[in-house]
Amino acid sequence: MSKELSGGLKTFAVSFVQGSAACDAHKIRNAIKGLGTDEQAIASVLNGRNNQDMEMIKAAYKEETKNELEKDIKGDLSGDIKHWYVAILQAAR
Repeated sequence: MSKELSGGLKTFAVSFVQGSAACDAHKIRNAIKGLGTDEQAIASVLNGRNNQDMEMIKAAYKEETKNELEKDIKGDLSGDIKHWYVAILQAAR
């Protein structure tokens, strides 16, 4: 399915088939892979989520990438924004 679809349709199909946490994990993966980081995409996924959502997103991310989301965020972001998202991902609010 991934090879036949792209853009918003692909995002919708992934969300429909795999659930919203998997879709969110996929969005974050796309935001941090390759050169540069789409901080706005990360913000759209993580800001305003509750602890349960964060745990589900982290689990889905690990399932998709075999990496820890917090570790990948630390590797791609820097400064205050990195500290902000690490705190959010620790789901200790």
